[in-house]
Amino acid sequence: GFVAMIIAARSLQNADSARSNSSNALTEANQLEQSVLDVETGLRGYLLAGKPVFLQPYHAALAAYPRHVQTLEAATANDPSAHRRVVSIAGAIRAYVNHWAEPVIQLARTDLAAARREEAGGGGKARVDAMRAQFATLLAHETTLHSAQVNQSSDLASSVLIAGLAGVAVFALLLGAVAIVTQTR
Repeated sequence: GFVAMIIAARSLQNADSARSNSSNALTEANQLEQSVLDVETGLRGYLLAGKPVFLQPYHAALAAYPRHVQTLEAATANDPSAHRRVVSIAGAIRAYVNHWAEPVIQLARTDLAAARREEAGGGGKARVDAMRAQFATLLAHETTLHSAQVNQSSDLASSVLIAGLAGVAVFALLLGAVAIVTQTR
């Protein structure tokens, strides 16, 4: 009973670690998605107002997103399909910034009307929508994984409790048997 309890407790610890890792992945994925939205919002605000102050959310998000990517990559390292999704999303973000957002910002600095027309063409929106779809797939996967891990942790916690109670019951029975045997002698 004691050995079973130790094995169940170790399994519970591993399951809780996996659940925590999955929870971290969900948190970081949501924060990374928010960074992408802040980049888009900052760019659109700048194009609408034509004032560099509206690029503040853009620059703040650009400074934050690499950390979110790094943490998310680490959190999904043991899940190859999720890790590939994270790498793909990171590449899409870099492509959006380098091949869309930065060129549009540079154009806006010299010809705001042309940059607005470029944005109105929908190229940036299409890229962000594609990233949102990737995030939706990643988040659905991580949510399903997290739910399964929560259920596994709960089941293992019950197993640990049952193993502990069984061990105590067996110990009590053995102690009672020893007491009976020693009294009858």
